[in-house]
Formats: sequence, C-alpha cells, structure tokens
Amino acid sequence: MADPSRKFPREVQSLESQLESERAAVEERDERIKRLESRIASNTEREEETRFKRAAIRRLVITVFLFLAFVSGATLLVLNLGEGENWLQKIINSWLVFTLTLGAAVIFGWAYIGKRGLVALGWPFDRIFKVRD
Repeated sequence: MADPSRKFPREVQSLESQLESERAAVEERDERIKRLESRIASNTEREEETRFKRAAIRRLVITVFLFLAFVSGATLLVLNLGEGENWLQKIINSWLVFTLTLGAAVIFGWAYIGKRGLVALGWPFDRIFKVRD
C-alpha cells in the first residue's frame, strides 16, 4: 500500500502544474481576444471611412452635375438674351452670371457634401475649404 504522505504532495504538485498550464491557456486566449477585438475595431473604423468616402463621392458627383446643368442653363440664357454681336461677346459680357453660378455651386457643394465628407474626399477638398482641424 502506498504511503499517503508521499501520494498527497505528488497530487498537489500535478494539480498545481495543471493549474499553471490552464492559467497560461487562459492568458493566451485573453491575448487572442484582445487582438481580435482591436482588429474588429480597426475594420469597423475602416468600413466607416469607406462608407463616408463613397457618400462624399456620390454627393460630389451630384454637385458637379448640378453645376454643369446650371452652367448649361446660364449659357442658353446668355446666348438668347445676352448683349453682343456673336456668342463669344455675349458670354464675355455676361461673366457675372457665370461667376455667380460657380459661387452658388461651390457654396451648395460645401453645404451638401459637409465637413466630414470633404475630409473623407482627401487633399484638394480639405485644404481648399480648410476643414481639417
């Protein structure tokens, strides 16, 4: 028969080593969970930035089309009602109409796209409109 005084310390030692291996496994799992959570957070940020950029591009395209439509309308109006002998003189004499059309398009685009959209679009827009902090 085995001596209980020798058997108990061996069991305690094996249980302690098993406990340490379980703790190591738990720590490793916790590290993996933290890495996955940080990856999920970065993917969520990236996805949100991509969504804002797509929306800003769509709004920019709409703004450009509206600008072109207004310029076309202004051109037709100037060609029919402008002062001058030929089409070039009519357009040059009506420079104020085209300037106002451009100014209205810029103001509309700035308001429609928004500050966050201009930042999402990148360099030319955020520098021109001074939207970066």
